Amino acid sequence: MLTDAKLRTLKPRENAYRLADTNGLCIEKVRSSGAKVWRYRYRYASEPSS
Repeated sequence: MLTDAKLRTLKPRENAYRLADTNGLCIEKVRSSGAKVWRYRYRYASEPSS
């Protein structure tokens, strides 16, 4: 689980990287500048066909 303390300790690297949380939430990119980009990945479950 991503906590406030864990997010504050993320260090920028030469290449962007991803750190996932539960239920589709993740820090998509931790950029070399230190900026963090959030992404929520979800699936749309359509109704079953008859």
